[in-house]
Amino acid sequence: MKFTLSSIVLSALSLASAAPIANSSTLYDAVIVGGGPSGLAALSALGRVRRNVLLIDSAEYRNGPTRHMHDVLGFDGVTPAWYRYAARKQIEAYETVSAINGTVTKIGGNDADNFEVSYTCAENSTQTVKARKIVLGTGLQDILPSTPGIEEIWGKGLYWCPWCDGHEHADQSMGLLGDLTDVPSLVREILTLNTDLVALVNGTDTPENRNATEAKNPKFQEFLDLHNVTVENRTIAKVTRLQDGGAH
Repeated sequence: MKFTLSSIVLSALSLASAAPIANSSTLYDAVIVGGGPSGLAALSALGRVRRNVLLIDSAEYRNGPTRHMHDVLGFDGVTPAWYRYAARKQIEAYETVSAINGTVTKIGGNDADNFEVSYTCAENSTQTVKARKIVLGTGLQDILPSTPGIEEIWGKGLYWCPWCDGHEHADQSMGLLGDLTDVPSLVREILTLNTDLVALVNGTDTPENRNATEAKNPKFQEFLDLHNVTVENRTIAKVTRLQDGGAH
């Protein structure tokens, strides 16, 4: 696999650009958009069957704010940047694939057989390459509430998934931020980890939502009472982190 030293280092540090190494005259078997776990998995698989492949990595990752990865077999507790670095080092063994840092801006083309992929790289220069196939390994993007303070603590005390981050915060007081209609399922999901729970429903505890929640989860209030779950309905104006809360 072809890497410049700068592209390896920048990948590990989650930065956005590296020296371009793509060959604009080459017709790639595939271009992979995205350098997270899915894109790297596709790059590895295609490299093993000697496909000529280019991966374009924007260095924007859903788990970028996360301090440590969990529930990824063989990489439990490592930083997301280290995971990507280790994966790239392994993929270096496959000489027909390459990876660069850049942001894909357009996928198109004028012929029926191939795609043209345009991307920006270092110093906002634009390059275009051709490929027979496109793999979209862009993953997901979390759309966070606009409440002040949430973005600043996302991944550092405020989490999306108890499977990924809950174990490190087991047996602690826990707030569940979401719509009232989601609370019963959230409670079921986390009860094996935390039992001191407050549902922060942010003004969504209305008669209409209670009826909708009851339709989905009959006797839901009895269930919440059974597990001593408090429903806090006041509108959240701001979220402030009072202490660091540990390494996770």
